[in-house]
Amino acid sequence: MGKDTLLKIGIFLGGLTIGSLFFGLFFGLPRTTDSSTSDGDVIIEITPPLYGEFQAGAVSTDAGPCSVIGKDLLESGGSVVDAAIGAMLCVGLHNSHSTGIGGGSFMNIYDASSGETIFINSREVAPIDATENMYQSDSEQSLRGASAVAVPGEIAGYWEAHRRFGKLPWKELFQPTINLAAYGFRINSALGSAIASKSTLEEPQYNLVPIFVHAVNGSRKREGEFVTSPTLANTLRIIAEEGADAFYNGSLTSSILADLRDAPGTKSLIKQEDLNQYKVEVKSTINITVGDYLLFTTGSPSGGPVLTYIMNILKGYGFTPKDVADTESQILTYHRILESFKFAYAKRTELGDENFDENITKIIDNELINDTFAEETRSRITDETTQPVDYYGADFSPTPDDSGTAHLSILGPDGSAISMTSTINTHFGSSVRGLRTGIIFNNEMDDFSSPNITNAYGVVPSPANFIRPGKRPLSSMSPVIVVDSTKTGKDAVQIISGASGGTRITTSTAWTIMNMLWFGKRVDEAVGLRRFHHQLMPENAQFEVGFDENVIEGLKDKQHETSYYNPSSSVVQAIQMQPNGLIGAMADGRKSGYSDGY
Repeated sequence: MGKDTLLKIGIFLGGLTIGSLFFGLFFGLPRTTDSSTSDGDVIIEITPPLYGEFQAGAVSTDAGPCSVIGKDLLESGGSVVDAAIGAMLCVGLHNSHSTGIGGGSFMNIYDASSGETIFINSREVAPIDATENMYQSDSEQSLRGASAVAVPGEIAGYWEAHRRFGKLPWKELFQPTINLAAYGFRINSALGSAIASKSTLEEPQYNLVPIFVHAVNGSRKREGEFVTSPTLANTLRIIAEEGADAFYNGSLTSSILADLRDAPGTKSLIKQEDLNQYKVEVKSTINITVGDYLLFTTGSPSGGPVLTYIMNILKGYGFTPKDVADTESQILTYHRILESFKFAYAKRTELGDENFDENITKIIDNELINDTFAEETRSRITDETTQPVDYYGADFSPTPDDSGTAHLSILGPDGSAISMTSTINTHFGSSVRGLRTGIIFNNEMDDFSSPNITNAYGVVPSPANFIRPGKRPLSSMSPVIVVDSTKTGKDAVQIISGASGGTRITTSTAWTIMNMLWFGKRVDEAVGLRRFHHQLMPENAQFEVGFDENVIEGLKDKQHETSYYNPSSSVVQAIQMQPNGLIGAMADGRKSGYSDGY
């Protein structure tokens, strides 16, 4: 046999092997029922690098295959909004414990053609019949079951964003996720961990069993195994064909209401009028100046005002890379940052939905984005020691914990950008999966405060976040876009960032941004650095496992109480323009994401 023949055979066999591997990893065999037909063997996908540099556009999500979908939509001529909708629908499958169409979201959108930035608020709202005392008899009702569900806003938010900025047909954005739901996708590490730990998952009344538990032996599915959801695929097909009205005032409405009516726990308060009357809120973002940059983020009821307050306090120190160059410098710098966190979380206790309290708007405008107020706060930070809780002026309420969240950051070839965070609140939300729709519904009612229900530290809540009909609960989600004020159009956007992970969302996002703006870190290093957090109560500085112990000891000398947390508790997705003109995109290694672009 000649060398040419051997070479051709080798090329053929190599191509066949690569093709088979690609098909097996990314598509698998078609599935036609909600139960996986996997034989139990675990196959772990080989993912691309978490960081990439791209010439035209970039997408970073916390579910890698969804970054690919977003990139494909961009490359097909779609807008950043098109890419975000397609990608987040996909994340709602791959990370269905964190987000999905049964929840809500915040979008921070920068339009390069106009130079304007807007906030699309599709956060869930309390039902018309909700009352501030509805959980007095049993506070657990706000966590799981039918009464925990607030009116979902996710699909309405997509529709409004697409109406304003969409380029591709609405239906086209849904098709990749419809295919994944119908034919199957492999469980990633984040979803696998959530499946393993969810206490209600095997309770049949919640209807999570058909997709996350093996029918043959009753064992929970694991990372690498297949999941399908034809019921959800059909729901997505209907929304793709009929638009958002199908959800709120159309062919799906009665099925959604029936799903909630049949759900376990105390009766759902959501009725047809709630779905019919749901409205997305569109308004201007809030912003602060940081050197030559403008930092844009979402306002009330998001965590954006808290983040701007942190950055406003700290910018007066004039931080440079020298301030983190050695252990002693880090101790002082991190002490100052921790103090800014404590002041910011004290002020957070006065925040909520500004549509129900005009004082919240005044607090944001006159204090949290006000340079003079930030200077006054900075003057109260002492470099020698931290202070007792009452020094920071909090009006306490239990701190909401959007632990089941997902974030994506996208920069388009025209210079437009979107920073979007979506949630169903805690893992698997209310635990309710609709029998007719396949939707996993949120438990966003737990993000409200209730009178006389104190937190774990015996602190009485403040009324700013009490339940009211139509009100949106306070959130930690803080999607950010940073623009160079000396540039316009395509070249203006410099940083896009946001996070998932409960109350650590705001501090993780701020920490990542300050590392890029002040400490000279490239986006991949900024995202990868060990993090720390303080929310005033509990009264300790929290550090990721693996944080520099020498620095922690130095902070203890400044009277900080300390504790540790798992790194997967906060996950950042960020994009940064590089000096060489390329777009650097980083997906946080703490979750199952990777970036993509072209």
